[in-house]
Amino acid sequence: MMSKSLAQQEAREASAAARSSSRDPTVIAAVASIGLAWYYFYIKGDTERGIFVGLWPPTLLTLANYISMAKVRDELRKLTNPGSNIRKSVQRMIGND
Repeated sequence: MMSKSLAQQEAREASAAARSSSRDPTVIAAVASIGLAWYYFYIKGDTERGIFVGLWPPTLLTLANYISMAKVRDELRKLTNPGSNIRKSVQRMIGND
């Protein structure tokens, strides 16, 4: 029974993450550029431009991921306070100062 509720909890969290990420401007721009690439490639017949525009989505998403990970790295550095020992850092992170 516990595993079923855990699976339901994970499904709710995944659903919430999908809803929030679908409104992300980077995701919207990536999806729009995929549509534009298909337009150029299939409708206009301009295969080179279609391929060029088709390279935008992975570039946009990779850049957004890098920025996000940089923020996480900075927060982690603030929490761990480089130079202190691991035990103190973990205690500080969980609030047992």
